[in-house]
Amino acid sequence: MPDLLWSNGGKYASNIASSTQSSNVQIATGPGRLCKVAVLVSNSAAISFYDSAGGTAAGTLLFSLPANASIGLGGVTYDAQVPFALGLVGAQSSNGPAVIVGYTF
Repeated sequence: MPDLLWSNGGKYASNIASSTQSSNVQIATGPGRLCKVAVLVSNSAAISFYDSAGGTAAGTLLFSLPANASIGLGGVTYDAQVPFALGLVGAQSSNGPAVIVGYTF
């Protein structure tokens, strides 16, 4: 049984590319934990993460990075440590940042 109460950086990682259009990315399906988010390319819009299995931003808001978020990997890595039940969806706003998402099941 995986430890969903706390995880350092996550066992898995997914990239979400910077985008000029709004888009949703299904990162994981099933219960797990959003561990960390590192911003690779900052941009003028926010990105949010939701507990959802349908690939939409219609679930519970778990974590959100502001517009013009600081760049990680040698700079700032955001420590979320938030469990999700249905799945993990990244909701990218138009002109949102490029990020690496660390998560675990």
